[in-house]
Amino acid sequence: MFDKAVRWARSPQGQRVIAEAGRRAQQVANDPATRAKVRQLRGRAEELAKDPATRAKVDRVRNRLTGRDRADDGDKGTGSATPRP
Repeated sequence: MFDKAVRWARSPQGQRVIAEAGRRAQQVANDPATRAKVRQLRGRAEELAKDPATRAKVDRVRNRLTGRDRADDGDKGTGSATPRP
């Protein structure tokens, strides 16, 4: 599957699509309205990062994904995001 995607990306059609996507991304990145939205969202993310309840939720998810919440079982976990039964 990956090989097929790489072959398409190297084809003339894939090159055109990739170039157009790059141009469009550059336009969006340089758009003042987009920059304002990014600044606003960055500020909101910084506010959320300071909130103790949000920090606790993020820490719980991070611990679950890294397997650290299993340390109390004597199992260090594998770091996979596979839920426990």
